[in-house]
Amino acid sequence: MSHKFFYFLLLLIGFSACQKDDICSEATPTTPHLVIQFFDINNITEAKIAPNFNAYEVTDNGNISYYYETAINDTIAKIPLRTDQNFTDYNLVINQFINDGEISENTDQVSFTYGVNDKFVSRACGYKTEFLGLDAQVDQANPVENWIKTIEEQQPNDVIDENTTHIYIYF
Repeated sequence: MSHKFFYFLLLLIGFSACQKDDICSEATPTTPHLVIQFFDINNITEAKIAPNFNAYEVTDNGNISYYYETAINDTIAKIPLRTDQNFTDYNLVINQFINDGEISENTDQVSFTYGVNDKFVSRACGYKTEFLGLDAQVDQANPVENWIKTIEEQQPNDVIDENTTHIYIYF
């Protein structure tokens, strides 16, 4: 009997030691993704599906890191920005198909530059990173073949949550 009481008392003390901020809630905002919305270049108020869209970063050692496991068909995409530096270079792809092992795609390289601000959230959640002063530039090496015709940062151009669209891409 005394052993059961001892274990019960130990368990009770253990649970009473937990505080509200010891657990990071799923609803707690963390480092946001960059939210991109696609629009028709001929009707700039009409959202447009980016067919078979994918995004990938080519790392310094030449490895390709795809963000989406499978290509998406949507008018909105969310991609992460690097927190360890003040820029991220992505290859944004539409019409990506794999046929007999060959990848067919239309790719534009976009460079995102920003300031990094680490903000304390709570003891359990730690820090989140905010991206300030976002700037997006499409590589214009061959502008005739670019599928992205215009890219526009929304104001304010800070990425602090995923509730607003940060970039409009017209194609």
